[in-house]
Amino acid sequence: MIRGPHVGKRIVLNKDEMVIGRSKSADAQIDESSVSRKHAVIRKRGSEFIIEDQNSKNGTLVNMEKQMLCVLRDQDLITFGNTLFKFIANNSLELAYHEELHKLAMLDPVLQILNKKFFLDYLEQKCSYSQLFPTKFAIILFDIDHFKRINDTYGHQTGDLVLLHVANTVKTHLRNSDIFSRYGGEEFAIVLPDSDAEQAEFTAEKLRYAVETAAIVQDEEEIKVTISLGAASFGPAEAATCSSRNLIERADSALYQAKNAGRNRTVVFRGHG
Repeated sequence: MIRGPHVGKRIVLNKDEMVIGRSKSADAQIDESSVSRKHAVIRKRGSEFIIEDQNSKNGTLVNMEKQMLCVLRDQDLITFGNTLFKFIANNSLELAYHEELHKLAMLDPVLQILNKKFFLDYLEQKCSYSQLFPTKFAIILFDIDHFKRINDTYGHQTGDLVLLHVANTVKTHLRNSDIFSRYGGEEFAIVLPDSDAEQAEFTAEKLRYAVETAAIVQDEEEIKVTISLGAASFGPAEAATCSSRNLIERADSALYQAKNAGRNRTVVFRGHG
């Protein structure tokens, strides 16, 4: 996407047929009012991709011309409503360049983990999907205890090393399917697919212990680092009312309780689900 609600968003054409539209059931959802619920279909035929408009309200434009049916070529510009995509073929010379742009758009440059925008977009998609296909999932929010004190005592360079140390420690204790991102300065967020409150608590405690027992050494001095964690989950019964904002508020409330209770601990939001 080079113009629209999520610039940098990438749609991988990995199915024989993909529906593009505003509907939550679309294979590639574009949440924009000028896009029809089922706007267009892209079909794979051998090595070619064919786009077909589905009688959309504003039409499908390829290189600024309305098309009902046409074969896509490398570098074609496709317009759905007010949203503009560039079609990039697998053998395109631009592929590596756009892959690097995509990587930069989703990664925190310092810690090389996913950034807040990716986390929020992923969580939003997860909630939308859950409304159609009820499932369970959980999130964890955590931050580094007394991080300002670390910066004030040892300097910001050491503070950066502590951030990297915590990120690398946590990374090694998560599943490949888990989404780990930087949420703020010293705050982090994790999405745990197919996990309930108990599983989230188990994971959070595992991470808390791992960070607590993996001290960082700076100039022959050991710096003890701890984290406080808040977890929240949605079960299938709550799928219809699932919202990313509500889930974040629950986890944030639990994190606040963990810090108020003395830090270096996990609190799970005990609500419904």
